[in-house]
Amino acid sequence: GDEVLQRVLAAIVDVGDKPAIGQPPARFSGSASVISGLTRVDDLALRVIARVQIDEDAGLVDWERLRAEPEIQNLPQQELIDSLDILEQYYYIKIGRVLGAPLSHVVLTDYGFQEFAQAYVDGYQDVVGRIAALLVNENVRQNEELATRVGKPRAFIDFVLNLLESNNHIKVSKYIGGQSHVWDVSASLRRAIQQAQ
Repeated sequence: GDEVLQRVLAAIVDVGDKPAIGQPPARFSGSASVISGLTRVDDLALRVIARVQIDEDAGLVDWERLRAEPEIQNLPQQELIDSLDILEQYYYIKIGRVLGAPLSHVVLTDYGFQEFAQAYVDGYQDVVGRIAALLVNENVRQNEELATRVGKPRAFIDFVLNLLESNNHIKVSKYIGGQSHVWDVSASLRRAIQQAQ
């Protein structure tokens, strides 16, 4: 049942304690941020960076691109830079710096993706469970096929695969052009999925 799936997912990806299902995150209400410790602007910047990287399959978001985003373009520049610095302190993003500009680009970290997805992607845990089940039960090994099967962008799949790999559940080879191939699935992941069924 669901409880087993929760246990599996807690084992697969560091899910931890989430708020009760009955209380969906208040997405845009007031000044409260869904992710604790972040201000509304930090939260907004994180969402925009995640959206650009995931939806556009971008490896990074350059400064001009970020500044041009409609939700961000009216923010005072220093306030945005401060938010990015805070996000980097939290390990949600990495900042590329360059002389002669406030910064060069930002990159969402795997951890930043996880925090973003848990707060804002509906059914995130279920998607992770489906990806794991496809790896174990159906031998789906390519990121592009996984993306098609679960109905998420390839960049989203890549972040989940990175998290699974950093938790020692799988081993992934990445190729030029953005394709990746899962070449090893751990016994622990196979067992977790088999027990959940």
